[in-house]
Amino acid sequence: MVSLLGRTDSASPAATQSTQQMAANPGAGLMGPEQDPDKLFLSEAENLEVLEYKWVLEGIEDRLIAKFAS
Repeated sequence: MVSLLGRTDSASPAATQSTQQMAANPGAGLMGPEQDPDKLFLSEAENLEVLEYKWVLEGIEDRLIAKFAS
């Protein structure tokens, strides 16, 4: 199909550029050169602990009873 569009090589320019960048910087992973996955995980875990969540259906039984009882 690629040859129908006039291209004879199998790699797209974006894929070639990405491969060249990874080869130029072998220490860089998908998350970047300086990022530690353990630190990222701990940071996200802390963010979730700080998050205050309020359930929308909290006390729904009481609200429905009050609404339909009157």
